Amino acid sequence: MIKLADLLDGIEAEARAAEQRLDIQSIVARAKQRGLIKTAREETALTPAARRLVRKLDADLPPLDRGAGEKATNLKGILQTDWIDVTPDMAEAWLKRNFNNRPVSLDTVRAYAREMKRGRWMPVHQGIAFDVNDNLVDGQHRLMGIIMAGCTVRLMVTFGLPSKIEGTRMVGMDVVDRGKTRTVADQLKIQHGIHGGSILAMICNRLAAICSPERTRRLSVGEILDIHDQFKAGVDWMIEARPREHGLKQAGVLAAFAFAYHAEGADWAKGQLETYWHQLTDAAQELNPRWPLYHLRTFLTGDAAILLSRGNDRALAELVLQALMLQQRGETISELTHALEGAVYYRSCQPERVASISGIFALPEVKPLKTAEPKKWRKAA
Repeated sequence: MIKLADLLDGIEAEARAAEQRLDIQSIVARAKQRGLIKTAREETALTPAARRLVRKLDADLPPLDRGAGEKATNLKGILQTDWIDVTPDMAEAWLKRNFNNRPVSLDTVRAYAREMKRGRWMPVHQGIAFDVNDNLVDGQHRLMGIIMAGCTVRLMVTFGLPSKIEGTRMVGMDVVDRGKTRTVADQLKIQHGIHGGSILAMICNRLAAICSPERTRRLSVGEILDIHDQFKAGVDWMIEARPREHGLKQAGVLAAFAFAYHAEGADWAKGQLETYWHQLTDAAQELNPRWPLYHLRTFLTGDAAILLSRGNDRALAELVLQALMLQQRGETISELTHALEGAVYYRSCQPERVASISGIFALPEVKPLKTAEPKKWRKAA
């Protein structure tokens, strides 16, 4: 696959050499030559990268005017913005100025800390902000993430935000973080061209929980992509084969099959697992009433299935793995009960893959954070 930057450089060089602006037909032809066309039958069916390139070239945009405004460092002689390498000690000191903020989400702190620890934290325009009274108004989760990760992170830090908006009852924090948050599914679709990002994210969330004993909430886009890379064949198969029945389409069920699909040491062929999937999802298939798959299908398609939700997906995945292990061994049962033996067995069949995913969520132990709002931290923990 040609990188977007390389494609852009090549096409712009061709345009400059010919002293003309490229039209859509030329771009489509070049994109096809470079493998960026989804299908040869529709010449306008570009990948997201090619569509962004088309929009950029077709718009004929003028360069940005970077000198039209007043630099933030000079604004009213008060507002100052700098890049600062924030250490854990600095973060702890700054958090002591956190006097009036929203309750802390420990899942968010852990998610940030994982990205920081793995070197995946990229400096962007969003960072830390203090008001004119040096009170922290934005960035408490980032600062706590630095402490939890135990590493130094470069952040954009702004000092001197107005504490009140003149002529109104509003305070500065009323206008912070008001934008619509992009979901992981949004990012997978917009930036990576992955449709069905919601179910992909849910399956990868459950795979993370199967692999790691740690809490695996609020996975980032990078973490979703890393997990997908490890379990790609199984995940893609499950997304394509996902049924419509409420109980059968749960992410816990799909993740369990995707996980077992990659259990290289298991005593079965992948075709056998696919047979189990058809037996589970095809109501026309007659199953032995003493088979584990029969009891699993009865549970997933019965009245109790309406209670299944994201909140119990982890336990559901463990139940499915237990049924698959018993079915594989040829055991007959009178009742399917929850146990961890199946999950442990399939983890033992792929230790390197499990260790790779589990390592994403391993964070150093840190002392309880001392901030200006310790009650909120303890409540979240």
